[in-house]
Amino acid sequence: LTQGVPPEKATKTKMIKMIEAAKTPADHKAIADHYKAEAALAAAKAAEHEQMAAAYKKSGFGTVAKTPNAPGTIEHCNNLAKSYKAMAEDLTALAKEHDAMAAKTK
Repeated sequence: LTQGVPPEKATKTKMIKMIEAAKTPADHKAIADHYKAEAALAAAKAAEHEQMAAAYKKSGFGTVAKTPNAPGTIEHCNNLAKSYKAMAEDLTALAKEHDAMAAKTK
């Protein structure tokens, strides 16, 4: 990692450099693998928020009666789950594109 640079920024910088330098099948495969890993993380977060929404619903939290200052907790979790699912789909599509680039690149 670059000294003094937060890990998430170092990863972004690394990905930008990988994308800019991608010329070989191995380069595109590495990018595809990165997107597949990110998609898996997003899918896991979606599942986590679906479970949280179910737990809120089961416990009665997320209702005005039980949480008058935060009645939207179930909706919040459902929205996050939906967003993470969409992110996972987009990342999977990017991975497929780079797998295709790897297959076409000589």
